[in-house]
Amino acid sequence: MITQSILTNSKYTTPQRITDNGIRYYESSAGKFPSITTVLGCRNRGWLEQWKANVGPDKSAAISRKASTIGSGLHLLCEHFLSNNTKELSRCLMKAMPETKVRFNNFKPFLDKITELFLSEAPLASAILKICGTVDAFVLFDGRPTVVDFKTANRPKSADSIKGYFAQASFYAYAIAEQYNVPVPDIIIAIAVDGLKEPQIFHSKPIDHINYLLESIKMYNAGETD
Repeated sequence: MITQSILTNSKYTTPQRITDNGIRYYESSAGKFPSITTVLGCRNRGWLEQWKANVGPDKSAAISRKASTIGSGLHLLCEHFLSNNTKELSRCLMKAMPETKVRFNNFKPFLDKITELFLSEAPLASAILKICGTVDAFVLFDGRPTVVDFKTANRPKSADSIKGYFAQASFYAYAIAEQYNVPVPDIIIAIAVDGLKEPQIFHSKPIDHINYLLESIKMYNAGETD
């Protein structure tokens, strides 16, 4: 399914992940910039710390580890599925946690609607926004170039509760436009929710989230949190 048909040569060299003083950065010919997840981490940090305090360090660490394992496994399965890598998909399915398999199977009807895959797990850089990050998938969906970001959740989400997700996907859209000179009009947040057979699919446009993204960048640069 992968095709590079709408992508020209990249404006920058491929960003490489590095860690400096415990903070994840990406380095490329565009510069050395923090990841989008690091930048957005300044939002809702107070809530996260309060949650850890409420449930305790051991339980919060266990919950976080399990969520990370399920999320990483789901991303890998989606990557192999979209890339038509049936051998690796079968191998990963055999090793995946039961919860991961269930969520992937729930995702498949949505994944089947994707007609072309342009980028998968691809590092991106923006010299304008001074951020880097790795896009889950840049695809053709309903005939339109679309960034798709895969997420997992224990409970259903509302559009208002995932502003950070929208900002993250919007960054990928802007970075693709900058790096490859290809406009990306649409973004999709696809969330596999525990206990729900059908994933939550949120459609939006990058322009609707630029203010939240720029606000987050400003807060991160100023060392502020909320």
